[in-house]
Amino acid sequence: MVRTVLFCALLLCSSCAGSIPISLLCNEQSVEIYVNDEFVGYGLVNYVVPKDVDYITVSCRSDGQILYERNYKAKDYKNCLIEITPQNNYRYVSRNSKEN
Repeated sequence: MVRTVLFCALLLCSSCAGSIPISLLCNEQSVEIYVNDEFVGYGLVNYVVPKDVDYITVSCRSDGQILYERNYKAKDYKNCLIEITPQNNYRYVSRNSKEN
């Protein structure tokens, strides 16, 4: 209930400023959710995309491994819920590793 009220207040305030509110949901509570490589939370996250940002990269990580990564055009998802389902067999490439 409190999250719903806060999210509605966030929508009202952010829509006036031109920012884009987006909700992210990952049913795996232990998975970390990142937007543009910034940790934003676990489970259900309400995120406000700054008005000067057109695209966001959403990723999920567990123990430093990327389980999910996708780019979204922010304005196409305004006031929407993005459901994230990390796959158990998702292949990742560490950004710090070099391919042989």
